[in-house]
Amino acid sequence: LNCDHRLSRPLPQRLSLLDKKLRRLLAYLEMSGTEQNGPSSPGYVIRKARAEDCGEIAKMIKELAEHDGLGHKVFITENKLKEDGFGETPYFHCFVVETTSDSSSGTSSLAGYLMYFFMYDSYNG
Repeated sequence: LNCDHRLSRPLPQRLSLLDKKLRRLLAYLEMSGTEQNGPSSPGYVIRKARAEDCGEIAKMIKELAEHDGLGHKVFITENKLKEDGFGETPYFHCFVVETTSDSSSGTSSLAGYLMYFFMYDSYNG
């Protein structure tokens, strides 16, 4: 989900829009058959992105752009995301949806991301 909000909107309105987009992402995950780990466990967690997530986030950005026919416009890299999002003054903030660990393999994977920023080009950095 690309949450490019205009600076002219007040902060509470921007946060409300982010909340709506995050809820839509969660609804999508539930409809797409996200694996359940128990009767009340949704099979995923939402957490703040970490620098080590940047490779997967870059991959998802590129996949979405390809799907939208805009792959030729994406120049973002894992290193650029790390530099721009996890430095002293980040240009964007990001949450990821991570599937919970499969008990047999102990692995989890990223299933989605929500990036928000006041002025940032997620295709080019």
